[in-house]
Amino acid sequence: MTSEPENQWFCGFSADNIDVTVTIRIGLDWWAHLGGELCFIEVMTALIRACISPGTADTANHVYAISDMQTIVSTQAVGEDYNVALLQRSQLPWLMLMARHYCDQLAE
Repeated sequence: MTSEPENQWFCGFSADNIDVTVTIRIGLDWWAHLGGELCFIEVMTALIRACISPGTADTANHVYAISDMQTIVSTQAVGEDYNVALLQRSQLPWLMLMARHYCDQLAE
């Protein structure tokens, strides 16, 4: 072992003249390592564009079967000038729902 994993998120070892290092990455750190700072939102946007057809957005007073779904899919923080070339307004709640699976809370 060249670096013991105790009380840290990485370790390393050498074997047959090959050096190996391992790092555990979680959350946005993993996404940034995977493809850069915008990787998370780019992958989520691509998934929504590929899977969800644009349509009519739910009304603000829509009642969902899941009690906290309205807060999860809320698009109140998205400005009216949002560039709809990326996702249509009706697709934004799906983006919020997908993103919520990868984080504890959504914040600006």
